Amino acid sequence: MQHEAKPKNSGKRVKGWGDFLAVVVIFVVFIGGWFGLIYLLGTESPVTVVDGTSMYPTLKKGDLVIIKGASEDELIKDFKNAKTYMDRPIIVFYSPSGKRIIHRIYSLKYDGNGNFLGFITKGDNNPTPDPYLVTTNKIIGKVIFGPIHYLGLIVLFIRSPFGFSVVAFLIIILAVWIVIDEVNKYLKKSKGKENSNSLYNG
Repeated sequence: MQHEAKPKNSGKRVKGWGDFLAVVVIFVVFIGGWFGLIYLLGTESPVTVVDGTSMYPTLKKGDLVIIKGASEDELIKDFKNAKTYMDRPIIVFYSPSGKRIIHRIYSLKYDGNGNFLGFITKGDNNPTPDPYLVTTNKIIGKVIFGPIHYLGLIVLFIRSPFGFSVVAFLIIILAVWIVIDEVNKYLKKSKGKENSNSLYNG
């Protein structure tokens, strides 16, 4: 009994699809993990990169920290339970200009009737507190883990105009290389078929 010979390139096609599916699975797991962190930690941005020196030496530029959502009552309680200044909670919030800031809670602000108004914040490396009041609706979360040194430098590099240009250039080069490689494979395959047909017809 004769068995049909499998095409030589069938294994390569299967491997190619396997590699593609592996990339898709990794991408889906990464995205799923990110949204899982958002849900579990209750904040829009569970991972934050320090991009300045206002919290030095506690946090350095390029440090990565994990944050979780925190209620007004929770932050007030953490502040009052802190035994030292350095034990006071560090929060991530939006400044009046819309920029993300990571500073420590410096004091609590109340009105004349004892109603809570918001938080006064300060960078550990700054001489004076921030000149604005941080209300609860501006707070993204509080730091619960970190810092992880240097890991955030990669993110800061990609965010920079030069870093973004480098990454975009590398992606374009990779895409062009993949297209050229696929075209070469197609041409070799077509040429191989032509040679086979010529031998058969001859």
